[in-house]
Amino acid sequence: MTHINLNLRSLKLADVEAIEFWGVETVTILIPMPSIGRTNQHIDICSDYVDASWAVEKLAAEVDSATVVEEYVAASHLTQLRLVVTAPGPKFSQSLEDVVIIFEAQQDDGTGEGERYQDLRKAISDHKDSLTDCDPRFPELIESYFANFVSGALHQIRYDAPDYYDELVGKHPEYELGFHRSVYRGRLGADCYASIDSWLVPESVELDTFFVTTGQNYRHADFIKGEVIVLSGKSFVFCKGMITWFPMNQYFKSRVCAGFARRHDEDIWPPDQFAWLDATFTHSPFDEHMREGIPDSVGVPGPRREACLVHNTGTLIVVSDGGYTHVLYDTSPLDERAVKSLHGKMGDTLHSVAAVIGLSDTITLDWKSLSDEQFEQLCYDILFAHAKFDSSTIRKLGSSRSRDGGRDIEISEVARSPGGRGRKWIFQCKLTRANSLGATRVQDIGDMLDQYGAEGFGVMTSTLIDATLYDKIDGVCSRRSVSTLNFSVLELNRVLARSPAIKNRYFPDS
Repeated sequence: MTHINLNLRSLKLADVEAIEFWGVETVTILIPMPSIGRTNQHIDICSDYVDASWAVEKLAAEVDSATVVEEYVAASHLTQLRLVVTAPGPKFSQSLEDVVIIFEAQQDDGTGEGERYQDLRKAISDHKDSLTDCDPRFPELIESYFANFVSGALHQIRYDAPDYYDELVGKHPEYELGFHRSVYRGRLGADCYASIDSWLVPESVELDTFFVTTGQNYRHADFIKGEVIVLSGKSFVFCKGMITWFPMNQYFKSRVCAGFARRHDEDIWPPDQFAWLDATFTHSPFDEHMREGIPDSVGVPGPRREACLVHNTGTLIVVSDGGYTHVLYDTSPLDERAVKSLHGKMGDTLHSVAAVIGLSDTITLDWKSLSDEQFEQLCYDILFAHAKFDSSTIRKLGSSRSRDGGRDIEISEVARSPGGRGRKWIFQCKLTRANSLGATRVQDIGDMLDQYGAEGFGVMTSTLIDATLYDKIDGVCSRRSVSTLNFSVLELNRVLARSPAIKNRYFPDS
């Protein structure tokens, strides 16, 4: 097998003229991308991608097959393309000479001489002008060009040449949303739009066809049905076994981009370009009332209902709105702390909803129905779900009748900084039928705190906490700079009112 390695960073025109490609099976050509990683100017990076795209398309046209990958060379801190071609044809040498002329000029600080060089620069300029309408052999390079152009170079143009910027966004309004019309549309058979963190794909394109064509490893079968909710100013997707963030801001941009995409669609009537009459995740009582007054014989379609899917890794969300598929990458599963915080907010929301429909904001629970062991398990569940604490550190120490130094439950706080250590807490659980829990029922607090190095202490009880016990806890803990967090029956009732899952586990008939 005959193989030739060439590096455009050092290759000269005279070197190419001396190479015989007849009978060569494969050729590897390294194409430099000198601006990537070495400049903050996106216009320069875009120029690299235009030159590289022109070069690989020109060379690939003269061979049997070609592959290209972008790679970073750690030793030289440079980025390059590795183009591998097979069975170069008779015009390959001529094409390579043209490419070398361009990249050889780069090594001379961008200078170029002669009519041939100028003709080639004109050809590259024509290639750049055709990027929005071409069907390239290597679309990934042009996609990288547009990603850098829309997310970076366009902002520079807006500052340096505002009139030209206005002309560009007038022709391509999707640019202002961070989208560009993808060159994959030729392979997908429909206009698709891409941004750095999402895609907008017509529903006529099957999801798996989109993933395969664009070289992604996601597959439709690996998605789970989800439901979008908005709570306390943040949006989430709930699905089986997982909660993820929902990038509502990016989804709104995608919806507006879909409006631009359909602006010339004559089949839309009434002309509701942005589908505001059928807006996503909203409800209009007025529209609903108007629909009720329309006879069934007219056959007016009802509002679309979005279908939301989440990949089983939680790294991708797909929303279908009836006309387009919105593929959203700017997401991830909630971590434990965020889930606990959400749990608390949902409990408050349920509490508010219950008040609106007239349910009592207080609950009466039969604490006498619990055994000591069940009460301690209830306390365990409350602390496990508490946003303040790290669930992975919780320990229930023995049974209710086998005390371990006065400790019932140990747990640590969530660390306040990455790699840090959360404070250690000890809780005592007291199920009692008395009207209150006094100081005499909780012994040796100081000795226990000293022995086990606790930095936090609390009592959890099914009755009221007597003032004598509060005073004792405050006195012992303040002298040792130990924090306190106590749960009397009043606090436990409030927690359970906001945590119906825990309440129903121990008081199913309440």
